Formats: sequence, C-alpha cells, structure tokens
Amino acid sequence: MNEFVNNELEKLTADILSSYDKTPKIRRIGEVFLPSRSKIVKILEQIRRLLFPGYFGHKKLTDQNVQYHVGNLLMKLAAELTEEICHCMCSDRSCEPCDTPEQCRREADQIARDFLGRVPEIRRMLGLDAQAAYDGDPAAKSIDEIVYCYPGFYAIAIYRVAHELLDLGVPLMPRIMTEYAHSQTGADIHPAATIGESFFIDHATGVIIGETTVIGCGECRRKVNFNKYVTGISTEGSVDSPPGSGSVVLSIPDNDVNEFYVDGQFTIIPMMEIEFFAKGYFTVGGFPQYYRIFWGLVSSVSKTWSNGVTTINISCRDILRWWEITNVILQPGFLEAGNSAGGWNLFQNRFSGANPYVVIITLGREAMGDFSHTTGSFMSFKPEKGAEQGTI
Repeated sequence: MNEFVNNELEKLTADILSSYDKTPKIRRIGEVFLPSRSKIVKILEQIRRLLFPGYFGHKKLTDQNVQYHVGNLLMKLAAELTEEICHCMCSDRSCEPCDTPEQCRREADQIARDFLGRVPEIRRMLGLDAQAAYDGDPAAKSIDEIVYCYPGFYAIAIYRVAHELLDLGVPLMPRIMTEYAHSQTGADIHPAATIGESFFIDHATGVIIGETTVIGCGECRRKVNFNKYVTGISTEGSVDSPPGSGSVVLSIPDNDVNEFYVDGQFTIIPMMEIEFFAKGYFTVGGFPQYYRIFWGLVSSVSKTWSNGVTTINISCRDILRWWEITNVILQPGFLEAGNSAGGWNLFQNRFSGANPYVVIITLGREAMGDFSHTTGSFMSFKPEKGAEQGTI
C-alpha cells in the first residue's frame, strides 16, 4: 500500500480528475447536492401508512387514536416532503434558479401541501385498483391479501403517488420513487404514464409501462383532457345502471382530422375526466346544476365528409360509468325549467367571437333528487387562455 501511495496515487488521481474534465456530463462539482434516495424511500413508506391505515407500521389503529395517527403522519410528511422537494428543485439543472433559498422552500412547502391534499383522491383510485385486482385474480382471497402482499398493487400505489408529484412539477423525486418500486417488484412504470382507474397488474415482474403510455383500465381510461370536436350525444337506458347504449358525434375540421384514429380504428371510447376552465354556472330554482359524463365501448364507427368537415359517428355499448361536474355554462334548451337563456347569454357575453369547444354530457337535477338523463344533450365552453389542449 505504501508503495502504491508513493508511486501511483498522485498519477492515478490526476488521471481521474482529467477524466472529470473530459466527461463533464456525469459529474456534479460545485452544484447543489441531490436529494436523499434513502429519505425519499422512507417518505414513501410513511405515505403508504397514510394511504392504507392499519396495514403497515407497528401501531394498532382504533377509532380513538386514528385521528392522532393521521395528524402526526401529515405533520411529519409535510416537513420531510418539503425538505426533499426543495432539494429536488434546487438540484435540477433544467429548473430556473431561485432568487433565494427561502423562495425555493416556500414553493416546496406549497407543493407538499398540494400533494397531501390529493391523498383522498389517490386513495379512491387505489381502492378501485384493489377491487380490480380482487375481481380479476381468481387466486385472490381478499382485498387485504392484495394490499398487503401483491407486488403489482405496490407498484401501482407508488406510481399513483409519483404521478401526482410529477403533475405538481416536482423533478427527480417521482422517478426515484418508481425506480425504487421497479427494483422491489420488477414492474417498471414511468411516473408520466397515463393510467386510469381500476388498474391491475398480475405478477408484476417484467411489466414495462413507458412515459407516453396511455392505458385503459377495466375497459376504460379516465384521466384525459380534451375539449374539442365532440358535438353531440344521444343515450338510451340508464346511466346509473350500466350497461346502456348511445352514440357520439365528432365534427372535425379537415386540418385536424389526422389527430384522430378514424375508419374503424377506434377500439375503446375512453372514460374522461374533463377539466373545465369555463367560468360561471347554471342554476335552476336557485340551485347549481350537476352533470354527468360517460363513455362506453365502441360497437361501430362511420365517417362522412361535407364542406370541409369530417363527421365521425360512433355507436357505443356498455356505458361504463358516470361522475358529477359543477360550474359549467349550458347551451339553451337543456332544461324545461329554469333560466336557460340566462345561462346561454352568460356564455355568449364571456366568450363572444370565439369558436367554442364542445363536450358531451348527460345531466340531472341534484337539488331535485332526479338524476334521469336526457337525449341529445351537449354543452359548449371555451377554456381560459393557457388551458391545456388535448385530444381523445
């Protein structure tokens, strides 16, 4: 060893330092240090205890102590997430440098709060994922077995957490999380992938879901932002009690028609989670109205062309699901009662001169307790400036 120190150490050190200069892309010298992988894994375990109370950890939860348990976890997670998100943001070379460390910490603190606010929705999705696993695997004996034992479900849970953090603009941490899940389960799910509800991976080992993947789950895909082209819908049967049937009409200008798979290439009409950017809402008898959107599987597709517009008529079967929407602006004639003209005037006054985007809906009167659907209903709106655009 002494001979090595005396004869070779100085030269070898110089050679390695020289290689740092020759290959600078894989060095970080004079830069902010990276977040702690081990701390992020510990954060994941705490999030898992929050998502699945009573499954993980060493504390027996009761009705008397669960509130304290959740509050304590939230306090710890808020602090630890803020710390690691701050490191992720400050160490990301693609991010604009913060003016002060305090600014970065404030942004990280807000992101941590926003993420924790999404925990109830993450739990809702994971509940559907667990049920899909139980329904889809004849070997599953219980939901408990799936939550506690299934590597595929664990990978999905980490993906759903990482996906929300990525959606909130956190660099690096989402990928650390999903690659940790990859190392533990064999399932490689990129946090940017779009995976709808009721999703199940059996066995997990060897599954690869890439960044641009869009997966329909349980025959449907839920989280898709779109706000163009759909000009009408008709339904029959009950939206509350699927399956029903119906049809969708898309009117597409020629210059945009290539965005769509036409001529029978549709296989599934995905279930949508519409992000409404329109302002104002419509009332009947002083009550805001609630609306339900649905999609179903395609049974046939036809296409016609007239005056520069391609119209695709899609017949659907097996209407799969509905959900409620508030704060929308209606076209006239939707409701027999109420100030329909007022709703339309609000739309025209706010967005006059612009081509409206169109979304299909079914509707009912929440305040009246009557959720019966209608036939031939549709709604137009124009998103605010900067709203995300998308297609089916």
